[in-house]
Amino acid sequence: MGISLTYIFSFEPSMIGKQQYVILIRLVPAPFKWYAFAQHNGLPPQTYAEKQEFKSMLNAQKRTPDEENFDEAVAQAYRAWTPTVAPPHLVELFADADTTTPSTPFGHLLAVLHSFTKRPPHVLPLSATLPDMKSDTESYVRLQNLYRTQAAEDREIFRSLLRVPIETELVDLFVKNAHGVQLLKGARYGALDAAPEKLSGSNAHHS
Repeated sequence: MGISLTYIFSFEPSMIGKQQYVILIRLVPAPFKWYAFAQHNGLPPQTYAEKQEFKSMLNAQKRTPDEENFDEAVAQAYRAWTPTVAPPHLVELFADADTTTPSTPFGHLLAVLHSFTKRPPHVLPLSATLPDMKSDTESYVRLQNLYRTQAAEDREIFRSLLRVPIETELVDLFVKNAHGVQLLKGARYGALDAAPEKLSGSNAHHS
């Protein structure tokens, strides 16, 4: 994400209480201490006990009771050990797409999205939208800019993988909403008129 360790370790004690939970979970001393422990083999927390230990280490860095960003960090700590992968509904779409040749803009975009996830670090394009979180304005804007920069880079990589011309606006819209892409399948227009028994069967099934 472009956040250097030099930047993290330059925090004054007063700054820690203003940092967003995403930084506290990933980059402040508690996670570094965790991964440095030989018994953890460089792996994130695996068992319930290890996860509680990680949360305790994180919470121990709280300097004053009103540092609510640490409360957020503890509540969101599961993100430190949850694998970042494509959601199941997209994995199913990728599997279906692998068996056919793309013939529509959506099909081509889906194929490119699959190719994008095959590249390290094997994740979807980053959304430029930053969720609300406890932070001072300066730190929030800094992190927001980092998200936007990374999202723009991911969008350009996505475009470079396209093999057919597709409208820029459509590509941008698809990338922006990649995490929520779904495919709804229905019958071709007029198909039920030719086979009304299918419609009656469907109504009976749902009645």
